Amino acid sequence: MVRPTTLRRDRGLINTYLLPAFANRVVNAIAVEDVQALLARVAKSRSPATARRLLAVLGKMLADAVKNDYARQNPVERLGRWDRPRSRKKAQRIDLEELVNMLRALPEKWAVFSLVTVLTGLRWGEIVSLEWSEIDFEARRIHVRRATAAGEKASQDPKTLTSYRGVDMLWPVRQVLSELPRGGALLFPGARGGPLAHGWFHRRIWLPAARTCGTGLKFHDLRHAFASLLLAWGEPILYVSHQLGHSNAAFTLASYAHLISRGRRLDKEETLQTLFDVVDGVRHNYRW
Repeated sequence: MVRPTTLRRDRGLINTYLLPAFANRVVNAIAVEDVQALLARVAKSRSPATARRLLAVLGKMLADAVKNDYARQNPVERLGRWDRPRSRKKAQRIDLEELVNMLRALPEKWAVFSLVTVLTGLRWGEIVSLEWSEIDFEARRIHVRRATAAGEKASQDPKTLTSYRGVDMLWPVRQVLSELPRGGALLFPGARGGPLAHGWFHRRIWLPAARTCGTGLKFHDLRHAFASLLLAWGEPILYVSHQLGHSNAAFTLASYAHLISRGRRLDKEETLQTLFDVVDGVRHNYRW
Protein backbone atom coordinates (compact mmCIF):
# COMPACT_ATOMS: atom_id res chain seq x y z
CA MET A 1 0.00 0.00 0.00
CA VAL A 2 1.34 3.43 -0.99
CA ARG A 3 1.50 6.09 1.70
CA PRO A 4 -0.59 9.22 0.98
CA THR A 5 2.49 11.45 1.13
CA THR A 6 4.33 9.23 -1.36
CA LEU A 7 1.32 9.28 -3.69
CA ARG A 8 1.11 13.07 -3.55
CA ARG A 9 4.83 13.42 -4.20
CA ASP A 10 4.77 11.11 -7.21
CA ARG A 11 1.68 12.76 -8.67
CA GLY A 12 3.43 16.08 -8.33
CA LEU A 13 6.43 14.78 -10.26
CA ILE A 14 4.19 13.38 -12.98
CA ASN A 15 2.24 16.63 -13.36
CA THR A 16 5.28 18.89 -13.17
CA TYR A 17 7.75 16.97 -15.33
CA LEU A 18 6.48 13.84 -17.06
CA LEU A 19 3.24 15.15 -18.56
CA PRO A 20 4.81 18.30 -20.05
CA ALA A 21 7.63 16.20 -21.50
CA PHE A 22 5.76 13.16 -22.81
CA ALA A 23 1.99 13.79 -22.83
CA ASN A 24 1.95 14.22 -26.61
CA ARG A 25 4.39 11.43 -27.34
CA VAL A 26 3.71 7.84 -28.27
CA VAL A 27 5.10 5.70 -25.44
CA ASN A 28 7.02 3.49 -27.83
CA ALA A 29 8.73 6.57 -29.31
CA ILE A 30 10.35 7.70 -26.06
CA ALA A 31 14.10 7.23 -26.45
CA VAL A 32 17.11 7.26 -24.17
CA GLU A 33 17.97 10.74 -25.43
CA ASP A 34 14.56 12.03 -24.31
CA VAL A 35 15.10 10.72 -20.80
CA GLN A 36 18.60 12.22 -20.71
CA ALA A 37 17.23 15.61 -21.78
CA LEU A 38 14.54 15.46 -19.09
CA LEU A 39 17.07 14.65 -16.37
CA ALA A 40 19.30 17.51 -17.53
CA ARG A 41 16.40 19.98 -17.20
CA VAL A 42 15.46 18.71 -13.75
CA ALA A 43 19.07 18.84 -12.54
CA LYS A 44 19.18 22.60 -13.12
CA SER A 45 16.59 23.37 -10.46
CA ARG A 46 15.99 20.31 -8.30
CA SER A 47 18.07 18.09 -6.02
CA PRO A 48 19.61 14.77 -7.08
CA ALA A 49 17.11 13.03 -4.78
CA THR A 50 14.20 14.52 -6.74
CA ALA A 51 15.79 13.50 -10.04
CA ARG A 52 16.32 9.95 -8.76
CA ARG A 53 12.71 9.67 -7.65
CA LEU A 54 11.47 11.05 -10.97
CA LEU A 55 13.58 8.49 -12.81
CA ALA A 56 12.19 5.69 -10.61
CA VAL A 57 8.59 6.76 -11.36
CA LEU A 58 9.26 7.01 -15.09
CA GLY A 59 11.11 3.70 -15.11
CA LYS A 60 8.19 1.93 -13.43
CA MET A 61 5.69 3.45 -15.87
CA LEU A 62 7.75 2.41 -18.88
CA ALA A 63 8.35 -1.07 -17.45
CA ASP A 64 4.58 -1.50 -17.17
CA ALA A 65 4.24 -0.28 -20.76
CA VAL A 66 6.69 -2.97 -21.93
CA LYS A 67 4.93 -5.61 -19.85
CA ASN A 68 1.58 -4.75 -21.48
CA ASP A 69 3.04 -4.53 -25.01
CA TYR A 70 2.67 -0.75 -25.35
CA ALA A 71 6.42 -0.38 -25.83
CA ARG A 72 9.23 -2.61 -27.07
CA GLN A 73 11.83 -1.47 -24.57
CA ASN A 74 12.33 0.63 -21.48
CA PRO A 75 14.78 3.48 -22.21
CA VAL A 76 15.37 4.06 -18.49
CA GLU A 77 16.97 0.62 -18.28
CA ARG A 78 19.34 1.58 -21.09
CA LEU A 79 20.75 4.62 -19.33
CA GLY A 80 24.44 4.45 -18.61
CA ARG A 81 25.90 4.83 -15.15
CA TRP A 82 26.89 8.44 -15.75
CA ASP A 83 23.46 9.32 -17.16
CA ARG A 84 21.78 8.64 -13.84
CA PRO A 85 21.50 11.26 -11.07
CA ARG A 86 24.46 11.02 -8.75
CA SER A 87 23.98 9.22 -5.48
CA ARG A 88 23.48 11.09 -2.25
CA LYS A 89 26.45 12.92 -0.83
CA LYS A 90 28.38 11.13 1.86
CA ALA A 91 27.65 12.40 5.32
CA GLN A 92 30.21 14.96 6.38
CA ARG A 93 31.88 14.91 9.74
CA ILE A 94 30.27 17.46 12.05
CA ASP A 95 32.78 19.64 13.85
CA LEU A 96 32.07 19.60 17.59
CA GLU A 97 32.90 23.29 17.99
CA GLU A 98 30.54 24.20 15.16
CA LEU A 99 27.80 22.15 16.80
CA VAL A 100 28.37 23.81 20.17
CA ASN A 101 28.23 27.26 18.57
CA MET A 102 24.94 26.40 16.90
CA LEU A 103 23.41 25.23 20.17
CA ARG A 104 24.50 28.46 21.82
CA ALA A 105 22.98 30.56 19.04
CA LEU A 106 19.55 28.95 19.32
CA PRO A 107 16.83 30.53 21.45
CA GLU A 108 16.60 29.00 24.91
CA LYS A 109 13.73 26.59 24.39
CA TRP A 110 15.10 25.30 21.08
CA ALA A 111 18.55 24.52 22.45
CA VAL A 112 17.02 21.67 24.46
CA PHE A 113 15.05 20.47 21.43
CA SER A 114 18.24 20.37 19.34
CA LEU A 115 20.33 18.78 22.10
CA VAL A 116 17.84 15.91 22.32
CA THR A 117 17.94 15.56 18.54
CA VAL A 118 21.72 15.47 18.30
CA LEU A 119 21.99 12.85 21.06
CA THR A 120 19.26 10.55 19.72
CA GLY A 121 19.64 10.87 15.95
CA LEU A 122 15.87 11.07 15.51
CA ARG A 123 14.57 12.29 12.18
CA TRP A 124 12.50 15.48 12.14
CA GLY A 125 9.22 13.59 11.72
CA GLU A 126 10.15 11.29 14.60
CA ILE A 127 11.14 13.86 17.20
CA VAL A 128 8.15 16.16 16.59
CA SER A 129 5.86 13.12 16.99
CA LEU A 130 7.50 11.90 20.20
CA GLU A 131 5.06 11.43 23.09
CA TRP A 132 5.71 11.12 26.81
CA SER A 133 4.31 7.60 26.79
CA GLU A 134 7.26 6.61 24.60
CA ILE A 135 9.88 7.81 27.09
CA ASP A 136 11.03 5.08 29.47
CA PHE A 137 13.13 6.84 32.11
CA GLU A 138 13.66 3.66 34.13
CA ALA A 139 15.00 1.64 31.20
CA ARG A 140 16.61 4.76 29.70
CA ARG A 141 15.08 4.15 26.30
CA ILE A 142 13.14 6.25 23.80
CA HIS A 143 10.68 4.21 21.76
CA VAL A 144 10.15 5.47 18.22
CA ARG A 145 6.67 4.43 17.13
CA ARG A 146 5.39 7.22 14.86
CA ALA A 147 6.46 10.02 12.55
CA THR A 148 4.90 13.10 11.01
CA ALA A 149 5.59 13.57 7.31
CA ALA A 150 6.48 17.03 6.01
CA GLY A 151 3.34 19.05 5.38
CA GLU A 152 1.16 16.76 7.48
CA LYS A 153 -0.61 17.73 10.70
CA ALA A 154 -0.98 14.24 12.16
CA SER A 155 1.55 11.51 12.89
CA GLN A 156 1.52 8.15 11.15
CA ASP A 157 3.30 4.84 11.45
CA PRO A 158 7.01 5.07 10.57
CA LYS A 159 7.78 4.49 6.91
CA THR A 160 9.77 1.27 7.45
CA LEU A 161 9.77 -1.53 10.00
CA THR A 162 13.33 -0.72 11.07
CA SER A 163 12.22 2.81 11.94
CA TYR A 164 10.36 1.23 14.87
CA ARG A 165 13.17 1.10 17.40
CA GLY A 166 14.39 1.82 20.86
CA VAL A 167 17.05 4.52 21.14
CA ASP A 168 19.30 4.52 24.18
CA MET A 169 18.77 7.60 26.33
CA LEU A 170 22.13 9.19 27.05
CA TRP A 171 22.37 10.95 30.40
CA PRO A 172 22.13 14.57 29.09
CA VAL A 173 18.91 13.65 27.30
CA ARG A 174 17.50 11.98 30.39
CA GLN A 175 18.45 15.01 32.48
CA VAL A 176 16.81 17.65 30.29
CA LEU A 177 13.72 15.56 29.57
CA SER A 178 13.16 14.88 33.26
CA GLU A 179 12.78 18.64 33.80
CA LEU A 180 10.81 19.41 30.64
CA PRO A 181 7.29 20.78 31.30
CA ARG A 182 4.51 18.33 30.40
CA GLY A 183 1.69 20.29 28.86
CA GLY A 184 0.25 17.51 26.72
CA ALA A 185 1.02 14.21 25.00
CA LEU A 186 3.84 15.56 22.81
CA LEU A 187 7.28 16.42 24.15
CA PHE A 188 7.79 19.25 21.66
CA PRO A 189 4.36 20.47 20.50
CA GLY A 190 3.73 23.25 18.03
CA ALA A 191 1.92 26.47 18.93
CA ARG A 192 -1.52 24.84 18.56
CA GLY A 193 -0.65 21.64 20.38
CA GLY A 194 -0.03 19.47 17.32
CA PRO A 195 3.31 18.46 15.78
CA LEU A 196 5.76 21.30 15.27
CA ALA A 197 5.75 22.67 11.70
CA HIS A 198 9.07 22.20 9.93
CA GLY A 199 8.69 25.28 7.72
CA TRP A 200 8.05 27.59 10.65
CA PHE A 201 10.95 26.18 12.66
CA HIS A 202 13.31 26.37 9.70
CA ARG A 203 12.47 30.00 8.85
CA ARG A 204 11.96 31.48 12.31
CA ILE A 205 14.38 29.51 14.47
CA TRP A 206 17.05 27.53 12.64
CA LEU A 207 18.08 29.89 9.83
CA PRO A 208 18.49 32.99 12.04
CA ALA A 209 20.63 31.01 14.49
CA ALA A 210 22.73 29.54 11.66
CA ARG A 211 23.35 33.03 10.27
CA THR A 212 24.32 34.30 13.71
CA CYS A 213 27.10 31.75 14.13
CA GLY A 214 28.00 31.63 10.43
CA THR A 215 27.35 27.94 9.87
CA GLY A 216 25.82 26.03 7.02
CA LEU A 217 24.51 23.30 9.32
CA LYS A 218 21.04 22.01 8.51
CA PHE A 219 18.75 20.53 11.12
CA HIS A 220 19.09 17.09 9.50
CA ASP A 221 22.85 17.39 10.06
CA LEU A 222 22.13 16.78 13.74
CA ARG A 223 21.25 13.21 12.81
CA HIS A 224 24.58 12.88 10.99
CA ALA A 225 26.27 14.39 14.02
CA PHE A 226 24.78 11.66 16.20
CA ALA A 227 26.14 8.97 13.88
CA SER A 228 29.52 10.70 13.77
CA LEU A 229 29.66 10.86 17.57
CA LEU A 230 28.78 7.20 17.99
CA LEU A 231 31.54 6.22 15.58
CA ALA A 232 34.02 8.59 17.23
CA TRP A 233 33.21 6.90 20.55
CA GLY A 234 34.07 3.54 19.00
CA GLU A 235 30.56 2.08 18.84
CA PRO A 236 30.12 -0.95 16.50
CA ILE A 237 28.53 -0.23 13.12
CA LEU A 238 25.64 -2.61 13.83
CA TYR A 239 24.77 -0.66 16.99
CA VAL A 240 24.94 2.63 15.08
CA SER A 241 22.63 1.18 12.43
CA HIS A 242 20.06 0.09 15.02
CA GLN A 243 20.12 3.45 16.77
CA LEU A 244 19.56 5.30 13.49
CA GLY A 245 16.81 2.94 12.33
CA HIS A 246 18.56 2.07 9.07
CA SER A 247 17.30 -0.84 7.00
CA ASN A 248 20.58 -2.69 7.45
CA ALA A 249 24.15 -2.21 8.63
CA ALA A 250 25.42 -2.26 5.04
CA PHE A 251 23.57 1.00 4.35
CA THR A 252 25.06 2.55 7.48
CA LEU A 253 28.52 1.39 6.51
CA ALA A 254 28.13 2.83 3.00
CA SER A 255 27.03 6.17 4.46
CA TYR A 256 29.65 6.49 7.19
CA ALA A 257 32.58 4.21 6.33
CA HIS A 258 34.67 7.23 5.29
CA LEU A 259 34.33 8.59 8.82
CA ILE A 260 35.49 5.31 10.33
CA SER A 261 38.51 5.13 8.04
CA ARG A 262 39.78 8.48 9.32
CA GLY A 263 40.14 6.95 12.75
CA ARG A 264 38.90 9.95 14.74
CA ARG A 265 38.23 9.26 18.40
CA LEU A 266 36.50 11.33 21.07
CA ASP A 267 36.09 10.75 24.77
CA LYS A 268 32.40 9.95 25.22
CA GLU A 269 31.91 11.40 28.69
CA GLU A 270 33.84 14.55 27.88
CA THR A 271 31.78 15.10 24.74
CA LEU A 272 28.48 14.58 26.54
CA GLN A 273 29.50 16.97 29.29
CA THR A 274 30.50 19.60 26.73
CA LEU A 275 27.15 19.43 24.95
CA PHE A 276 25.21 19.36 28.19
CA ASP A 277 27.04 22.40 29.55
CA VAL A 278 25.88 24.44 26.55
CA VAL A 279 22.24 24.17 27.58
CA ASP A 280 22.69 23.72 31.30
CA GLY A 281 22.41 27.43 31.94
CA VAL A 282 19.08 27.76 30.12
CA ARG A 283 17.23 24.50 30.72
CA HIS A 284 15.71 25.61 34.04
CA ASN A 285 14.15 28.58 32.25
CA TYR A 286 12.76 26.36 29.49
CA ARG A 287 9.24 27.48 28.53
CA TRP A 288 6.80 26.71 25.72
